[in-house]
Amino acid sequence: MGRLPPRPGLALAGALLLLAALPARADMHPTRLLAERLLAEVDDTTWITEGTGRKVLYVIIDPNCPYCHKLWERLRGPVERGELQVRWIIVGYLTPSSFGKAAAILQAKDPVAALRVNEEDFGFRDEDPGGGIEPLPEEAIRDETRLALAANLSLMQAHNLFGVPLAFFRAVDGRGFMFEGAPPPDVLKELLSLIAEEPAAPGEGPKTAPRAGSGG
Repeated sequence: MGRLPPRPGLALAGALLLLAALPARADMHPTRLLAERLLAEVDDTTWITEGTGRKVLYVIIDPNCPYCHKLWERLRGPVERGELQVRWIIVGYLTPSSFGKAAAILQAKDPVAALRVNEEDFGFRDEDPGGGIEPLPEEAIRDETRLALAANLSLMQAHNLFGVPLAFFRAVDGRGFMFEGAPPPDVLKELLSLIAEEPAAPGEGPKTAPRAGSGG
């Protein structure tokens, strides 16, 4: 897998164009068709559910990605206010320590707390730039964790996607929508306003993943 940097400028320009074209048919724009495919295949991945909002946003991130860190920070408000549920899909490919950090997050007793440690301590490891969590050594990584991380990465590889963060969701028009990078707060607010709310079952709270760290 090529270790290509995110393209936030290009991605943001595309997202802004799609904002204006949202009511149009999905088959008129290939990016929206790609988002549809990602949504159709996302149940084959493992994610970490954070937040209880009825608006669901899937985000693919690498623990050592600075743009992923920026997006995590900018999503604090909507998540903490209960407006948004983020399903973080962890991959580990950007740097040599990415895989060990991704495994440490997934294997933690509380993956959401482990992700928070990684992000709150981002850039503070002198010996290893990027995320703040201690990477697991190779011998401590379980087989099921390796399989989960491979499946997460294959979602990107299958569609020739290389940049992170990559976010996608079901929009208010019922179609898929996606963006890459960490948009400025005002643009991000507009993007989040496009997410459709998932209906709550009678007598139940917001829909969540079957267990922390798992899709399906």
